[in-house]
Amino acid sequence: MRTRVKGEKSDTSFACDDLPMPVIIYRRDNGCLLKFNKEAKRVFGLPVSGKALNISAIRSEKLINPPKSRSKKAVDFGAVIHRTSKGEEILLRVFRKPIHFEGADCFVDFLEGVGAVAIRNEKASANLSETLIFGKMGSAELDLQTFLLTVSKELFQLLDVTVNEPQTVPVEQFLKTYIHPDFLTEVLQKIDEGMNGHADKKKVVNTAFEMITANGRRIWVKAMGIFKGSTALGILHDVTEPAKAQEALVEANQLFERLADNVPGMIFKYQLKDESSGQFLYASHGCESLFGISAEKVKAQGLAHIVHPDDLPVIRQTMKDGFHNDLPWEMEFRVIMPNGSLKWIAGASSPYQERNGEYCWFGFMHDVTGRKLAELKRIEIERIAQENLRALETEMEKFHSLVGTIDGIVWEADARTFEFKFVSKQAEKILGYPVSDWHTQPDFWANRIHPEDRDTAVNFCRLSTSELRDHDFEYRMITREGREVWVQDKVAVIHRDGKPILLRGIMLDITAHKITEEEIRKSERRFRLLYNNTPVMMHSIEVDGKLSRVSDYWLQKMEYSREEVLGRRSTEFMTAESKEKSAKNLPNFIRSGVANNLEFDFVTKSGKVLNTLLSSSAEYDEQGNFTRSMTVVTDITETKKLGKRLELANRAARLGVWQIDFANDSWECDDKLREIFGIGENVLTREKYWAIIHPDEREAKIKRDKLLLQSTGSHYNDEYRIIRSTDQEVRYIKSQGLFFRDEQGKPLSGVSVVYDQTQEKLAEQKTLQSLREKETLIKEVHHRIKNNLQLISSIVYLKLSTFKQNDIREFLEGLRQKIKSIAVLHERLLQTEELDAVNIADFLNRVLKDIQVSFYRPDLMVNAKREILPVYLPSDVATYCGLIVNELVTNAIKHAFPSENKGEIVVRFLQEEGKFLLSVCDNGIGLPAHVAPRSSGSFGMSLIYIFVQQLGGEFSITRGNGTDFQIRFR
Repeated sequence: MRTRVKGEKSDTSFACDDLPMPVIIYRRDNGCLLKFNKEAKRVFGLPVSGKALNISAIRSEKLINPPKSRSKKAVDFGAVIHRTSKGEEILLRVFRKPIHFEGADCFVDFLEGVGAVAIRNEKASANLSETLIFGKMGSAELDLQTFLLTVSKELFQLLDVTVNEPQTVPVEQFLKTYIHPDFLTEVLQKIDEGMNGHADKKKVVNTAFEMITANGRRIWVKAMGIFKGSTALGILHDVTEPAKAQEALVEANQLFERLADNVPGMIFKYQLKDESSGQFLYASHGCESLFGISAEKVKAQGLAHIVHPDDLPVIRQTMKDGFHNDLPWEMEFRVIMPNGSLKWIAGASSPYQERNGEYCWFGFMHDVTGRKLAELKRIEIERIAQENLRALETEMEKFHSLVGTIDGIVWEADARTFEFKFVSKQAEKILGYPVSDWHTQPDFWANRIHPEDRDTAVNFCRLSTSELRDHDFEYRMITREGREVWVQDKVAVIHRDGKPILLRGIMLDITAHKITEEEIRKSERRFRLLYNNTPVMMHSIEVDGKLSRVSDYWLQKMEYSREEVLGRRSTEFMTAESKEKSAKNLPNFIRSGVANNLEFDFVTKSGKVLNTLLSSSAEYDEQGNFTRSMTVVTDITETKKLGKRLELANRAARLGVWQIDFANDSWECDDKLREIFGIGENVLTREKYWAIIHPDEREAKIKRDKLLLQSTGSHYNDEYRIIRSTDQEVRYIKSQGLFFRDEQGKPLSGVSVVYDQTQEKLAEQKTLQSLREKETLIKEVHHRIKNNLQLISSIVYLKLSTFKQNDIREFLEGLRQKIKSIAVLHERLLQTEELDAVNIADFLNRVLKDIQVSFYRPDLMVNAKREILPVYLPSDVATYCGLIVNELVTNAIKHAFPSENKGEIVVRFLQEEGKFLLSVCDNGIGLPAHVAPRSSGSFGMSLIYIFVQQLGGEFSITRGNGTDFQIRFR
């Protein structure tokens, strides 16, 4: 959308804060920024005050104003590269308008996104990527008027198709043949997007998709389309291998995140900045259910603001001790939830030092509120119960006055009849029934017990009576509202002379405790499920070094049963070299408690070696003694094989690499490059480098390199010849490289990959020479065939005058016309660059003209219309099409218009749904119903049927207002 700038000439309060696009105002003379809006601050990461900044900090490219115009429209500079405060580059469209602002002549730039894409990510990764995909690229040029696509031979090579020169095909045919169906719509949308730009402005469109090669391989391609005027240039890179590696990395990260997010609690990584402060670098999504806040907020604000004030000093002291003494952090504390409630949290983590020297804690926090409250409640209840039980034994009146303070149902019952003598008021609060029901209703207590627990509870009371000793047991009771309440009943027997006389007890409500226990059991089941079903090898090792737990995936990869593994040492399953490495790393692991991405080789039961990455975390008891470890093992066997294959491929591809130092004008060469150039030095100077360039190309090469260094580009491709100093042999060189520049665009260093393509060039020259010879021979053959056919046609024509019978004359005239059609085909093959393909539109037009001349009737004016797609077809296919058209059009002129003085014949050759359609339609009297292929006895119809069979097509006739013959074939 274009932006119109309105305002007075000297508007010093230009309102731009609410505009939805970045807007910057800067001086025309020195480029100092005077004002920018909120969107510009967000996009470029600008500070609050930008007056210390210059426009060059945002945009290195200087935009030259066009000649002054009376138009009030903003000047459109098109897409320009901009730079953020983080060094990332984005593409923004610039609309500029002069303005008088704060007493100075200024520019106001309105910036519009054209697909903000990062031009440079990490330079080291781009360097490695460019080196690995060298040679795996191709291009295609699309004519936006005819939609014919000219595909380079390099792109065809990516698609497993060998051609010697670019090929022109309809773009729809190319896309349907090679683009994976899942991405076809997206690619078409990208083409529409590029075409919707301004015709006189360049527009860049980027995308990525899968292609299917001629051999059925699926490759992943990154593509850039450059649209300008009536053409579009597409540059395609095969990034299949990096995409697979990235996919594996993403899958591993997703696997860890899924594992972390399914753990009931928060897994975290915490960086210690000093002894009292730090920052969460990672927090799993379990923090949302644990603390009621998102992972992003935890990383941004931490947890100090929700920790209970009484517990915060203890946490900070623990952090301080861990920072100075490298101790693990473990404690329980309270947090204040967003709704104001309190929750108990248990946290534990182990410290380790990053490679950059920073200290971090990696640990886990989970909710222990239920257990903590249950413990506190149990302690309090047990204390009160003991005090009250002692009071009951000594003084009955005091017992009855104090039972109301106990958080449980205190009761007394006859030891022989189980009739309740006393029940505390808490019974009404816990169960909802009045106390009087306990005394007045027979078997009230037993009838309120859950049916599944009733017999057990009654038997325990009887057991206490018969054995004259105290018991406590747990069972469920049903409240007045129908809820289940778990109670713990502590029963004491009062006896005299060895005979039970009274049962005294207290029923404690332990429902919360039971719920907590059930949650813990569910948590343990979920952990076991995750442990065994996660597609990563995991095992646990006890303090004695023996395996105590292994995951199902570990057993699957190692081909053992669990009985064959548990109780054995993990080193028993390693190679000898890995056993020795494990012994060396063990002391450091016990000291630090962490091992990350160590390479070990395991041996399966069948003897297969697995290359793995091992990461382990140790657990310690309260005294700091090592108790066990938890280990994750990742199989990287296939990854290592891929690395070796890439190394061998690099050697086999005849690639040399050098590092360029522009400050010292030197080139550091690897062994392969020295072999290609025939030099012995490890480092080349500029003079020695130019000495080996072929004299015929030296001057042009110097000019190309000079222009390249003066430009702002970072990538280059070049081809040239050299003369080796060792044997004076001429070599054809292809090079591709990457430059690294400073902020002013001056080149600092670079890396270049050199490929010796001498063998290919020599082979190509031989092939071209052979092709030229074959083309000459084939053209001579076509010329002679054409002349011979024309001679036969002439002989038949001369013979026609000697025959008086009309049927013989018609037969010979038809035969002569067929011979002329084939002669026209060879004439067209002789005139075109293609040796075995002909433009069907040009061919059929010529055939139709010859028919009109040969079968001219003075009493009939035939208007022949044509709708013929200009595509190239093989000569044999074109021959059958010409013979079919010759037969059908001739028959129409002869028989379709017996009583008319004018008629119309339409010949069509189109493409529909992946097939070719050849149609001959007239508006004559129509074909009789009995005339049909293979059934009418007509010689002409029999010929047409044979020709259609040779094409492998389908033949149909539509009768109505005239006749429409349709042949469809692929």
